[in-house]
Amino acid sequence: MKKIFWITALIVLTITLTACGGSKQTAAPSTKQPAESQPQPTSQPPPEATKETGEAPTSDDPSAIFHAAMEGVETNVERFFEGIPVPEDASIQTKRDEKVEFITSSNVAEVTQWYRDTFTSLGLVEIEQLAKESEFSTTTYWGGYPNGQAIIVKAKKLSATSSKVTVFFKDL
Repeated sequence: MKKIFWITALIVLTITLTACGGSKQTAAPSTKQPAESQPQPTSQPPPEATKETGEAPTSDDPSAIFHAAMEGVETNVERFFEGIPVPEDASIQTKRDEKVEFITSSNVAEVTQWYRDTFTSLGLVEIEQLAKESEFSTTTYWGGYPNGQAIIVKAKKLSATSSKVTVFFKDL
């Protein structure tokens, strides 16, 4: 009885693997041919199109959106000589010149608003097209810092009474 079970299982497995392998081989050439004949779309729209229409780029590339949003924006922001600003109740876990991670008793919405108020008062510009917000986490992007990098603020809900926040610089 056990031999029949194992032989049947082996036959079913062999048929399944053969069928899966065969469909991949026949599907690959047919999908590859049209892709080669079509021109590849660019990930960043031409700067002239963005200037003329005044609209945000349609690309999902954060770099293109960031640079388009910052085009022509001049800020008078001073460097953070004492590190990236954090709320008073921050319990810092990691702190370097280009990154800080901390836990706060503020919820995600409160800490996001704190950074909006703080960074705006310092002269930074929020790139709203890149912002991602939910009940449990937010990510905001800021431009205008003297090093030309984006400042990214990520806040994530840990519990009903705490949030973890990471603020860092990134080349886009």
